[in-house]
Amino acid sequence: MGRRPSLSEDELLDRLTHSFRRTGYDGASLSSLAADAGLNKSALYHHFPDGKESMACAVIDHVLGGFARAVDRAGPSAGARIDALLDAVADYFGRTDLACLLGNIALSEPDAGLLAAVRHGFTTWLTALTDLQMRLGRPRAEAARRAEDAVVRLEGALILARALGDRTVIERQLAALGPLLLDGLPDR
Repeated sequence: MGRRPSLSEDELLDRLTHSFRRTGYDGASLSSLAADAGLNKSALYHHFPDGKESMACAVIDHVLGGFARAVDRAGPSAGARIDALLDAVADYFGRTDLACLLGNIALSEPDAGLLAAVRHGFTTWLTALTDLQMRLGRPRAEAARRAEDAVVRLEGALILARALGDRTVIERQLAALGPLLLDGLPDR
């Protein structure tokens, strides 16, 4: 039997992201992570010698990097960058009933290193939303409040949609995020 082609780093991280979102950090065993990645445990350890925590940290960086790449592709207009971020968020959350990776890990009992990665993830997300709105002329305090409202709405919608088995909760909140972040601003 021939050797299976190796996974790209992005494909491996996509598979691990799916696994953590499906089972949560605490529910993800090394066996289940390896199976979801399509690797054996030793191959998974080859990629992540420090184990599950380093996998979760890499996955957080991967997800945030995907959002950042979507924003960067949108060009220099702050309005277009916000639209691109919202589209990336909708793609990530809107087509699945899986939980938010950051929220999932935050609700577990992460050790200090993993908790720092989750804090960094949420802070990066909030800062990006705040900065984009400020580039459109919104005062810092209002931009920060709207960014926080957007993240809280989305995280709450994910929990409620999953608990109720009703994806329209997420869809309604995703539709509301654009107006929340862009209403009242001059032409973008």
